[in-house]
Amino acid sequence: MITYTVILDITILCVLAVTVVFCWKLNIKITQLQSNKSEMVDFIKSLDTTIINAHKNIVNLKEATQNASEERKKYITEGTELANDLSFIIDSGNRLINRIEKAVEAAKVLDATLEAKAEKLGKLEKELYKRKRRNKNKKIGVINTPLNVNSSS
Repeated sequence: MITYTVILDITILCVLAVTVVFCWKLNIKITQLQSNKSEMVDFIKSLDTTIINAHKNIVNLKEATQNASEERKKYITEGTELANDLSFIIDSGNRLINRIEKAVEAAKVLDATLEAKAEKLGKLEKELYKRKRRNKNKKIGVINTPLNVNSSS
């Protein structure tokens, strides 16, 4: 009959065999990990460089955004000032046009008045010329016929 000690020895032997197999597999994994260690270091260095570059790019992007924002504000301010100036110029132009229109209307009235007076003056000059001729003819002895002058003009 098998004694308890033999069963215990077989059990311990089995456990030791499983432990040896486990250690052997673990050793293979550790060896693979150590061989991949240099690749891992290179990967981590590359990742670190990428993160640093990304951080620099983010800082540069923030600066560019801030500069663009300031420039946009400057252009908006300049545009507002130009719009205000243009509005002032338009208002001044409208006032000037109104004054010119009034001056043109006054000039038309004055022109019409001057034309009427010039016409009246022309008639008066003709009348004066005719009277001078009549007086001159009287002095010379030429018989004058009376003029038909309308004095109401």
